[in-house]
Amino acid sequence: ERREDRHFFRWFYDETAGKERFEGPTEWNGEFFWTIVIIDTVAKKEWLVVHQQGLVECYTGSDNHSLPHPNFNRAHFVGKAEIDYTVVDHWVERDNEGRDLVQIFDRADNGEIKRVDVSSHVSRRPHSVTFHYHEFDAGSQDPALWTLPAEIQKICNNVQKVEDLINN
Repeated sequence: ERREDRHFFRWFYDETAGKERFEGPTEWNGEFFWTIVIIDTVAKKEWLVVHQQGLVECYTGSDNHSLPHPNFNRAHFVGKAEIDYTVVDHWVERDNEGRDLVQIFDRADNGEIKRVDVSSHVSRRPHSVTFHYHEFDAGSQDPALWTLPAEIQKICNNVQKVEDLINN
């Protein structure tokens, strides 16, 4: 696992509303900030809020992302495993060369996803990223998740693309 692949974040997703929210610690410009990203795929807008001690910055701009639609139809059952003393089903999706691309671990009793491992064989340095799911709430989310407090909205700076700020 590479240092840049270590993340802890909360991800809220509401396919019906067309919205996503990510929040967690993020390294940005060499320093760590608590970040909140809200994406509204219907309005084609994105917001980035960064917090560090008493500092709050906010940026908003256009966005042309679409919500992901996970499709595990190519995954094959390979057996049972255990995560945190919970029995899970282990599924693997392989590429055309037979290499593992995605491993999915879901609870055997209710199908709730507990862990996903994604492997990349594209670069010269193949690696995997692991996502641990500590909570999984299927269905509509609280509409308040998609609204920034008025105090933060007042200071939000318009930029062309929020994504450019994050990737620089």
